[in-house]
Amino acid sequence: MWLRHISAITILAFTLTPANALAESKPIPHQSQAQRIETYTPPDSSQIVKKLGLTEEQIAQLNQIRRQFSPLIEPLYEEWNKAQQELETLIVSADASETQVRQKYDDVEALRTEISQLQFERRMAIREILKPEQRLPFEEYIQRFADNL
Repeated sequence: MWLRHISAITILAFTLTPANALAESKPIPHQSQAQRIETYTPPDSSQIVKKLGLTEEQIAQLNQIRRQFSPLIEPLYEEWNKAQQELETLIVSADASETQVRQKYDDVEALRTEISQLQFERRMAIREILKPEQRLPFEEYIQRFADNL
C-alpha cells in the first residue's frame, strides 16, 4: 500500500508540475511565472488517490505515460520560457525591429502549440487508463490545482 501511495503521488505530481500547469493555463507575465514556480509546493494528492481508487495496473500505466511524455514536454517548456524572456526583451529594446519581435512571437507561439499538443496527447492517454467514473474527479482535481497556481 505504501508503494502504491508513493507511486500515485508521483504520477499526480508529474501531471501537476508548474511547467505543465502554466503552459496549459492562460498567459501570464513572465515575472509571475518565475514567482509561481519558485513558490510551487506539490498538492497533497492522498485524497484524490483515495477518491479515484487507482488499481496497481492503472498506477503502472500512469507511470509509463509519465516516462513517455515528461522527456518531451519539460525541455520544450524550458525552451518556451527562454523564448518568452527573449520576446519580452525584444519588445522593450530600442534596437529590435518589428520583424524581429514578430518572429520571436511566432517562435513562442509555435512552442506553446507544440507543448499544448503534447499535453493533450498525454491527457488522452490518461483518459484511456482511467475508468469513466474516475475521469471527472481527476479533471476537477487538476483544474483546481491549475487555478491555484
